[in-house]
Amino acid sequence: MRKSLVPAKRTWQMKSFTVSLVMLFSFLFTGCMGEVSPVPVLLRASENFSVNIRDIYRNQAVGFEPTLSFPAASRCVPVGADNVLNDEVNAAFLFNLTDGTVLFAQNCYKKIYPASTTKLLTALYLLSYTKEHGIPLSETYVIKADNCGITRVGAKLFGFCVGDTVSLELLLNALLVYSANDAAVAIVEFIAAHADITYDDAVANMNTLAHKLGASHTNFTNPHGLHESEHSTTAYDLYLIFMACMEYGEFLPSVSQPSYIAKYSGTDGTAKEISLDNTNQYLLHRYEPPEGVTIHGGKTGSTGVAGDCLVTLSECSGKYYLSAVFGASSYENLYQLMNVLLEMELSDDIKK
Repeated sequence: MRKSLVPAKRTWQMKSFTVSLVMLFSFLFTGCMGEVSPVPVLLRASENFSVNIRDIYRNQAVGFEPTLSFPAASRCVPVGADNVLNDEVNAAFLFNLTDGTVLFAQNCYKKIYPASTTKLLTALYLLSYTKEHGIPLSETYVIKADNCGITRVGAKLFGFCVGDTVSLELLLNALLVYSANDAAVAIVEFIAAHADITYDDAVANMNTLAHKLGASHTNFTNPHGLHESEHSTTAYDLYLIFMACMEYGEFLPSVSQPSYIAKYSGTDGTAKEISLDNTNQYLLHRYEPPEGVTIHGGKTGSTGVAGDCLVTLSECSGKYYLSAVFGASSYENLYQLMNVLLEMELSDDIKK
């Protein structure tokens, strides 16, 4: 395994990125195939994660049919023997979204703790709910408790105060860019209040949404990913959730920005403004991908139990890839391992 990171050789080009986004949406709904039957085999959700489901892990849970708009049968589904990126990594994958190939898979169907990659489902919940009910992201929400009630030491927080008035657009970006745990709680509180249901019911609805996507082994007990023993998913489920997020036009612009300026009203009505840096170190150029690979965003996660995690959307030679590492031992190790995956994109291009 290569220990050094690739030196910086390119700068961010906004014009090129905009074109890339257009290209991405042009093929997004074609999905990603891999070595699978054209007819999906369905599997009901189960708490037994030891069952060998590699060839049948698919698109149904608790009686729901998948609702994604791209063809269910054309998703990436790893089969055969696992690869090994690192013996200590919980799971990893690299999928070619353009050509429909599985380039790498390690423990894709194994139960993992997702840390803040949980927030991908929270974002999907907000985007799908607001679209369904015709709610603009300019809609505001008044914070009900300092830090939205989160008191856990070390939790990453925006720092909301009771009485702050914030927009849903701010909450979405604080969630995806800065990975603010209090923003995740505020999103679920907003939906619960609007739907006239309890907070716990709203979290349960998040799991229902995941199951409808085919993410049948996701059981989230909170919207932020702070560790709880029953809060778990699989790498494959998070792939399905990320793909569903990309169906909403607000998602990629959020996860791709190096920073976000949050503007809101304080408890006393005073206008406030805070700059939030992205937790994705590629976007801040603190780590660099291999030359020839462009990072278009993703989502990080980190807890003591889950380790360091990253899901990354990238581009190489006009083709788009989704890669992930779950359970790295440190941030440095995480980006080293991710670069090993990203280098496979260069080899994939050479093979073709």
